[in-house]
Amino acid sequence: AGAAPLTITGVDTAGDAPDDFLVTSDGCTGTTLASGGGATCTVRLRFAPSAAGARAATLRIHDAGGGTYALPIAGTGTADTSTTTTQASTTLDADSTSSTSTSTSTTPAAAVPNPAPAAPAATNNPNLQPQPKKKTARLILTLSLRKITSTSGRPVTVGFALGRAASVVLRVKHGGRTVEIRRAAEREGRGSLKWDGRLGRHAAPKGTYRIDVYAVAADGRAARASVALTVK
Repeated sequence: AGAAPLTITGVDTAGDAPDDFLVTSDGCTGTTLASGGGATCTVRLRFAPSAAGARAATLRIHDAGGGTYALPIAGTGTADTSTTTTQASTTLDADSTSSTSTSTSTTPAAAVPNPAPAAPAATNNPNLQPQPKKKTARLILTLSLRKITSTSGRPVTVGFALGRAASVVLRVKHGGRTVEIRRAAEREGRGSLKWDGRLGRHAAPKGTYRIDVYAVAADGRAARASVALTVK
């Protein structure tokens, strides 16, 4: 805190799970806040947990003088990470004070079916002996392209093929951080996920991006592949 104005040069996330908190709107970078506590700017975040349980990170605000203001952020992912959505907004003023408000809505989990009856005990009859458990096949994920070129603000579609049904997550990364996430439940065979090419309300800036595609089957088997994206 002090009498000098605060010029903000950038915002990012760090800590234990920075990729779970996406900056969807940055109204602070490039802003100079007058001293006195009356001026504010707002950064909006979207919580997209990559795993169940408590998730935490830090929102960092960088100023022109080389200072960094660290604000703790947290959320809780459910067993199905696509059912929890958090919208958070953080307001920073020139006196280095901040306030964060968060609201979370969670879709109730599906009812758990009654447990299946216990298997019959083994007998001397070879036809009634328990059968050995079959090994589950590894999950195969193949991308249709390894490099994609697009125009700023235009949708980007990533095609893939799955060896069997799985939950698929697409993460768009730029400048070392995740800027967008898409999720879908996909069947065996060919499929695709689309990113609208926008960051919040604005077209994604020109540059180099990496799109990571993760697939997780019901038995926990997982696969991952990546595609390089150039936005012109």
